[in-house]
Amino acid sequence: MKYIFMFILLFFLAACSSEDLEEIKINGLKNKERIVVTDSKIMNTIKEALQTAEMEPGIVNLANPHFKIVFKNETYFLWITGESGIIMNAKDTHIIFTLSKQAISDLNEIIKES
Repeated sequence: MKYIFMFILLFFLAACSSEDLEEIKINGLKNKERIVVTDSKIMNTIKEALQTAEMEPGIVNLANPHFKIVFKNETYFLWITGESGIIMNAKDTHIIFTLSKQAISDLNEIIKES
């Protein structure tokens, strides 16, 4: 099941080129901040961050997410600090993916600049 979800996630992200996307919404769930990204370069950075995340084994038991990322018909939850980042597809809350250091840096910069 995990591999099916990962395949679907990667297939969906690969199919969504920046030309297909009109916007990506990042909603702060703790501070009610709302960011709407329409710049194709920034959207590609967000897509790449999600695509390069690595699936983690084990049981998921996390606090409420910091952000919700929405594009097309997909929703992801994001937990992010200066040193760590985790994403989860809202449709499958039993699997998490850790973000690379570069993805954490890029996403923190996007959130901070907006």
